[in-house]
Amino acid sequence: MAANDHTDWGWDEQVLRSLASLGDGLDRALTPLAEALPRFDAHVDRYRAALARHRAWGRGGNRLACGA
Repeated sequence: MAANDHTDWGWDEQVLRSLASLGDGLDRALTPLAEALPRFDAHVDRYRAALARHRAWGRGGNRLACGA
């Protein structure tokens, strides 16, 4: 796997779309689990919040600072 230097925003957007899709599956998988084990209830919200923070960070033009 190659390091991502974040100079290709098109690629980064594709990755973020894939992560958003994964979040949809996570929601479907964790809903029944959270009904049985309430401690899992917040995981989807936390995942989506982290994804939203990353999208907002990327729009701020500071993509090259990733990992610094």
